[in-house]
Formats: sequence, structure tokens, C-alpha cells
Amino acid sequence: MLRTKDRVLPVFVSPGHRCDQANATRLAVACTRGYKLPEPTRLADHWAEQFKKEIR
Repeated sequence: MLRTKDRVLPVFVSPGHRCDQANATRLAVACTRGYKLPEPTRLADHWAEQFKKEIR
């Protein structure tokens, strides 16, 4: 678990292919830009919401 901001629920960080827990955590911290979620995840969520609005 990684708490990226004060007073928010933690983000769960898991290692992946050729990436250990320490590197996965370091990468997640490097990708947070003042938000709770890392930037790639936050942008994917944003664009998915935009797409859902367009198809309605």
C-alpha cells in the first residue's frame, strides 16, 4: 500500500514483469503529480469517462 497524499485512501502497488516491489513503488511515486493516482492511471480513467460520454 502506498499513501500518495495525506487524508486519502492508499493506492495498492503490485510488482509486474521484471519489476520488484521496490521499483514498482518508486515508479508509482515518480508518476504522481499532486494527485492520488499515478498519472498514467489518472489519464486512462479520464479518457475512458470522455469516451463513455461520447457514446451515450
